[in-house]
Amino acid sequence: MKEGPTGVGLNELKRKLLISDPQHFGVTIPHTSRPKRNQESEGVEYHFISKHLFETDVHNNKYADL
Repeated sequence: MKEGPTGVGLNELKRKLLISDPQHFGVTIPHTSRPKRNQESEGVEYHFISKHLFETDVHNNKYADL
């Protein structure tokens, strides 16, 4: 697979869209059952939930399987 010049890929496009219009563009925040680390904030890097709730949500098809 060929790579293009720096600043022309999908990550750069995503970054520019997020900066240009944060009212219309955003990113999903994943859920995890692991403990929160000191530098992390709830709802910023992850949504921290219990393992039981995570497993229940998986069983109830609440997460996309891509």
